[in-house]
Amino acid sequence: VVDRPVVTAASPNRGPASGGTMVTVAGSNFKAGAAVTFGGAAASNVTFLSSNQITCTTPAHYPATVDVNVTNPGGQSGALLRGFTYESDTASLSLPDTGGGQHDIVQVPINAASVNGLAAADLTVTFNSSVLSVRGARTGTLTPGWSLAANTTTPGQVRLSLASPGGTSSGSGSLALLEFEVMGAPGVTSTLHMASVSLNDGAIPAQTADGSFAVSLV
Repeated sequence: VVDRPVVTAASPNRGPASGGTMVTVAGSNFKAGAAVTFGGAAASNVTFLSSNQITCTTPAHYPATVDVNVTNPGGQSGALLRGFTYESDTASLSLPDTGGGQHDIVQVPINAASVNGLAAADLTVTFNSSVLSVRGARTGTLTPGWSLAANTTTPGQVRLSLASPGGTSSGSGSLALLEFEVMGAPGVTSTLHMASVSLNDGAIPAQTADGSFAVSLV
């Protein structure tokens, strides 16, 4: 019989990326002196209450949903997969009010502010396909060296998936630059709409602001 702990719940199951959340870990076969980690980072103030319950304080961790692991003094361990979500303050994403001439090739940034610990982003931007035709996308000032996949097969829509090769990004800047060809007649406009956003699989809440594109008269 493998004498390992079993982890069934963490309550609460979310807290700030700065850490400091008091969590009760429930399960079975916990031993006095057990250690607890969140996403591989050691918890503090670990208190053994019973073979079914341990309390501890979460360490700091970048925004993500992580495993909660209990390791008994003998080295046997058990994990609650994706048992705790670290959340950051709300990030702000916006598209600009911009424009260009008919047949021009233009770049439109997806701007971000108050980003903390960003490691992955999935975005969908919609626009009027009679005004703009998307040609591609590239990484921005917040995402240098990241992998980027752009799905441009649906007219009037571009879907981006970005992932860091390691480490995280924080601060303000551009997540990506969208490249468009201006198709519309002079004077027409298109809304640039942030249709969906997921940062770190939803661990970073985001508020969004739409922009617009105007085809210049000259």
